[in-house]
Formats: sequence, structure tokens, C-alpha cells
Amino acid sequence: MTREDNPEVYIEAFERTAIQTGLDHSQWGHQLGALVIDRVQATYWALSRKDARDYDAVKAAILYRLEISLESYRQVFQAWKPKEAKWSSGLLQSLQDVLNKWLPVRRFNQEGVMDQVLLEQFLWDLEEDTQGWMDASGSALGAVLLQRCGGEKCPIAFASHKISCTETRCGSPD
Repeated sequence: MTREDNPEVYIEAFERTAIQTGLDHSQWGHQLGALVIDRVQATYWALSRKDARDYDAVKAAILYRLEISLESYRQVFQAWKPKEAKWSSGLLQSLQDVLNKWLPVRRFNQEGVMDQVLLEQFLWDLEEDTQGWMDASGSALGAVLLQRCGGEKCPIAFASHKISCTETRCGSPD
């Protein structure tokens, strides 16, 4: 991997090559660790020997170090696009690619995806004097919707969600 490489594309190419060549999955972590440079290599070497053998742990550590997460994909998906990008024939494909990274089908069921999209749009469409506040722990999420009443912020809605075992295995936004 060089400084000019896109880390996600590089990792995907690595995985495809490993599959095509029949490389034993138990060797993937070590092989990828030998190919990376700079801060990614430092991240690999900081892993325990046990984690360095676990490709999923190696990949997760690298993506975390590079600040590539579900939250970063959400930000890219919803970011303002320049006028020339809006007319690009590749815009729809780019949006689909980022959406699949933000809300991967293998991690979320249909209801989970719909909830996430609805929450995002709800927060986006709130009036300026209404504010949302969210917090998360390892076992639950909580949110409070506040609205300015005179000079104070008054709570108008509360929501909470206990995280299931399946959801704990999903990446978390930073």
C-alpha cells in the first residue's frame, strides 16, 4: 500500500486477491499487516498477537485508525455536493456506493435501515429552534428532542433503545 492508495479500495483488492489465490483466511491479517505502511502499519504492530491473527480485528483497527466508519459514510452521503457533481452521470452510483457502506445490508435489517433514514431526515428537517440530543453507551441509546420555549430549551420528546446482541457487532459512529 502506498500513500496515494485509497485504503478501502486497497483492502477490497487485498480481499479479492486472497480469495482468488486461495489464501487461508487465518493468514489474511498477517499478510495485510506486511503490506501496509506508515500509521496503518503502526496500528497493525500495536495489535496483540491474538488480534493480529484475526483479520476482522486487523481490518477494524485499520479502518478505525483511518477514521473510516458508518458515521463518516453518513457524512459523505449527506454532504453538500457541488453543482457540477449534481449533474454527473456517476452521482447516483456514488450515492448508492456510499449508502451501501453507511447502511450495509448484512448489518441492518429493513426496519433498522428505515429507522436510521427516518431519524436522519427528521433531524435534518427540524426547525432551527428545535434541537435533538443523543447519547449512547455499550448497551443502549437515548435521545431527547428539545424545543426553545421563550429563552429556555424544553424537552418535548424522549426515546430510548436497548442494543441487541446483533447490533453490538455493528460498527458504531464516532
